[in-house]
Amino acid sequence: SHAAALQAELDHVRGEAAGQRERAERIEAARSRELNEARRQQWETQALAEQSLDQARRALAAEQRSAQEGRAAAAAQLARAEAQLGAERARAQGREASLAARHQELLASLQRERERAAQLPPQQLPHQSQPSGGDA
Repeated sequence: SHAAALQAELDHVRGEAAGQRERAERIEAARSRELNEARRQQWETQALAEQSLDQARRALAAEQRSAQEGRAAAAAQLARAEAQLGAERARAQGREASLAARHQELLASLQRERERAAQLPPQQLPHQSQPSGGDA
């Protein structure tokens, strides 16, 4: 009968449609799994990159601290050396001033001795020995 043929064709079309829906659902599920896997891999890659970046930042911060400490130590050492040099220069200037003052004292004393010696008669100079006889 015609109605039976139409019913059979309708059932066939419904069966094909159900099969296509199932295939579409399987394809969608596979795409969803692939997308989820890609997202998971991307998340893992990003997490590893963030860990690596964090480690690099920590290493850089430690290196910067170490460099700052090194600069501070070098600056302190330089300051100590400059202070030591300044103190040594001051001591040297003090010694030089003392030596210059002593030199002036000796020159003044020598000048006084010369002036006194010039006023003495020649036979009374302390460093000359008295003649022992008849050499005049």
